[in-house]
Amino acid sequence: MKRCPSCQQTYSDEISFCLMDGTALQPEFDEERSTLVREPRVASQPNSPSRKFPLVGCSVVALLALIAIGVALVVIFLVRDSSKGVANQTNATNIDANAVNKQLSNLQEQQKEIERQKQELANEQKTIEDQKKKPQANIVSPTATDPPTSRIKFRRGSVQETVSGSVIKRRSYVLQTLSGQFLSAEVRSSGNCVVLSNGSTSQSYVTNQGDSSLTVVNNCTSPANFSLTVVIR
Repeated sequence: MKRCPSCQQTYSDEISFCLMDGTALQPEFDEERSTLVREPRVASQPNSPSRKFPLVGCSVVALLALIAIGVALVVIFLVRDSSKGVANQTNATNIDANAVNKQLSNLQEQQKEIERQKQELANEQKTIEDQKKKPQANIVSPTATDPPTSRIKFRRGSVQETVSGSVIKRRSYVLQTLSGQFLSAEVRSSGNCVVLSNGSTSQSYVTNQGDSSLTVVNNCTSPANFSLTVVIR
């Protein structure tokens, strides 16, 4: 007799195996082959090392994913900082360019103002030079006028008298004469500017009773000095 190790039941020597419930496993034989019916085995559980391998693999994958995410964040941060730096540099460049353009514009305005003042000074200098070139003799005071008519008086016993003076345009003289006297007059001046009313430097005629007149005329543009000699016979 034999005892089943699992169920502690006894069975004969003819039976080689027993089932889990204690029943003996009977061998079956046929002519062609013999079949041994065995007790089904429970699937063996994977040992502990085989369970650890998937956990380690998952941990490695998760770690690699975290590292990749960290690298991506660092790259994004660096790219953003680089973009900000480029933008700031561009803004600074634009500000500097605007400041330079403004300074250039101010310099151009100042240059234009300097050129305008130079032109004004040149015009004033030219006006002064033109005034200097004009002859002073041509300037006649607007308030200057010729004296009124003057009388020529002969000294007692004299038949000739000479008067002198200055004339701007014309001056007149009178003298007392008798009827039938012969009067002759002559005027002298620098450049023959001064002449008598007949347009010549000398004049003569027969007088009437009363005042006879003589007129001198200045043909020059500036006042002229003259001397007038009158003879009565």
